[in-house]
Amino acid sequence: MNMMFLHYLKSAVRSLMKYKVQTTASVIGLALGFVCFVLSAVWVRYEQTFDSFHRGADRMYLLRSSSFWENQTSLSHHFPLAEELKRTFPEVEDAAAYWYWEISVKLSEDAAEDVNLGCIRSDSLFVRMFDVRLVRGSWSFLNVPEEAALTEEGARRLFGTTDVLGRTIYYAGNTYRISAVLTGWGQHTNFPFSIMLGMDQDEKNKSSYPDYYISLRLTSETDTAALVAQMNNSSLKYKQTNWWDGSKCALSLEPLTHCRYTEFQDRQSVSIFYIRLFSALGLVLIVLALVNFFSMLVSRMHLRRRELALRIACGSSRGGLTGLFLSELLLILSGAVLLGMVLVEAVEKPFCMLSGIEGSIRLPVAVCFLLLAIITFLMTWGIIAFYCNRIASRQLQPAVVVRPGRFSFQKICLGVQFGICALVLFCLSFLLLQLRHLTRTDIGFERDGRAMVECDGSESLNERIIHELRRQPYVQEVKKLYSLLPQKSSGSLAVNTWDGKLDDAYSIALNAIPEGQEFMNFYGLRLIAGNTLITQDDTISAVINETAVRRMNMSDPIGKKVGRWTIVGVVRDFHVSAPTVPVEPTIILGFNGPVHLGRETLVRFDESDTDRLKHFVDSLAQSEEPGVFLKITTVREAYEEYLRSERTLQKLLTVVAVACVLITLIGVFAHVSLVCEQRRKEIAIRKVNGATAAGIFRSFLKEYFVLLLVACVIAFPLGSVAMQNWVERYVERMAWPWWLYAAILVGLALFVVLCIGRSVWRAARENPAEVIKSE
Repeated sequence: MNMMFLHYLKSAVRSLMKYKVQTTASVIGLALGFVCFVLSAVWVRYEQTFDSFHRGADRMYLLRSSSFWENQTSLSHHFPLAEELKRTFPEVEDAAAYWYWEISVKLSEDAAEDVNLGCIRSDSLFVRMFDVRLVRGSWSFLNVPEEAALTEEGARRLFGTTDVLGRTIYYAGNTYRISAVLTGWGQHTNFPFSIMLGMDQDEKNKSSYPDYYISLRLTSETDTAALVAQMNNSSLKYKQTNWWDGSKCALSLEPLTHCRYTEFQDRQSVSIFYIRLFSALGLVLIVLALVNFFSMLVSRMHLRRRELALRIACGSSRGGLTGLFLSELLLILSGAVLLGMVLVEAVEKPFCMLSGIEGSIRLPVAVCFLLLAIITFLMTWGIIAFYCNRIASRQLQPAVVVRPGRFSFQKICLGVQFGICALVLFCLSFLLLQLRHLTRTDIGFERDGRAMVECDGSESLNERIIHELRRQPYVQEVKKLYSLLPQKSSGSLAVNTWDGKLDDAYSIALNAIPEGQEFMNFYGLRLIAGNTLITQDDTISAVINETAVRRMNMSDPIGKKVGRWTIVGVVRDFHVSAPTVPVEPTIILGFNGPVHLGRETLVRFDESDTDRLKHFVDSLAQSEEPGVFLKITTVREAYEEYLRSERTLQKLLTVVAVACVLITLIGVFAHVSLVCEQRRKEIAIRKVNGATAAGIFRSFLKEYFVLLLVACVIAFPLGSVAMQNWVERYVERMAWPWWLYAAILVGLALFVVLCIGRSVWRAARENPAEVIKSE
């Protein structure tokens, strides 16, 4: 048995070495497919297991309140609601309310540097529910406002050691003494805290503003849907109320392990949908590589028909032939796994930075590679056995003449490769064009040459910075105004009445901007009707956007009343949120109105001097007061943050597209090489009968162009449907690029010419007499 296995391996090595190009194509293709799929699978698993380490994580939920108006939801609740739920419903095993935010901490008030750390404020119920463990110190910080606790990781970040009891930290104008060191949760959680503060009873009982997350752990036999219905039917005292009619908000439960890609998806660098898409594309690459392998395997079987016939004549069984080709598959899979592991080693660091995965991924990657190789081997076994039996039957019946069908297996495989390649290229090109459109399209206000300067220093320092900025030749103006983008704050205004309101119309909430004409001129907001606010302190006039006009169903809004304001102008819609979020109804009213928002230092400058401006602000930060936070953010940079997930998808799709084109390139080249070798005699006879090398070349081109055309006819509609569904997520969409179909078809046609040109031309120029003699 061992000798037979070694014999199979030797034969497989000789065969693979004989067809080096085909072997290389199979190994590289499978390796690239394995790498894309395995990395995406590890990423998906990481994203879907956030907070899964908690005790009873499958029974833990985050409480969510939702209004019946415009499907708005919130995770913020009043602190006493947690205890009320635990007291009212026996299905609630544990409940905890807590405040979480990322805060800036210093070692002292005069320290030059601060560190951003996650902070949780809660009580003993949180400690019990989430099994927070005390490493050293005491739990006194839960009841003493001047004390705080650090996790081991947080202590190391701040002090470089976990021996921190008695030391102090400074936050928000207060000094806290470290009285405890706790176990932490790491970063694989939606609440990666490093600091924990307690709460006194007075603060817990405050119900003026809901600002706390509430987590519940239910009993194992709880019917979640029934419990939610009971919560909404009960008269809970501390439930939030809807602002327009005072009714109680509806409560719902979101599994804690799902919150990463539902409630907190804005924290992700890449949408979970895109990660899953990348995983699916990895599978597509594996299929493409396997199709390539099967095509070349069948072609090699035909080329080796005499060898196979001789083996059968010498007593080899069909199982023996299957074992021979399975040995080749085993070697190819081994090579693909080894090459894939090398590629993973090369990209591990940037991949972990992109995905946020902590620690090494080598073990899960190795397990995934092994499972993929086994599954691929088992799936391929049946196909190889079928074709070995088929070829063996033909060799045992030499009188039977098998004529190739109009669409042979090899042609179908090649067509599949062309189709997958065309589909991926179309989707990638469409994505790039849409991102280019989002980057360059008019979003309703000027985003070039606008920036916001942040400074947490004194008022005199801010004035000094403004003075220095105005002195720069590339700075046109510096003003203190509300910042549209990036937004530091936002306000809304509830409007219950307006001229022309229908009896059954809901009240609406308008995004309120307390500014005037100076603000509109700075950002280049464009009036489409009426006038701007004449004075900054106008308290009776307002300007609204197009969305507000449509929402209130006004045909001619100028001069009409909205609440106590008279509409004097309508501005074009402007986008200050992600491109997938529709424009909100907005009202611009005087600075002395009911909404008060902070003003920031805004700069209008020459866009071509962005680098000079940022360098100047950085130099100011180094030369001014030590420890002062000074940062500049352009509007274009802030808007690009909204496209972060799409940019990452672009990179992932580019990797897949390059891999797909590379696999197809090598596959077509290897296939043509095999076909030319298989059809040497046919080409020679054609030449004897008067065919020219150019004519033979054209016949090959025609054959492959037909395959390419059929593949594109199938791939383009599929790609169009997929991208139509994707682009509908965006408010701003580009015009459909009909020219893209022709561009990809022509590009792939040139690609085919390059692939088959050398092999076909060389075969067509061979001496026919020598070819026929060798045959």
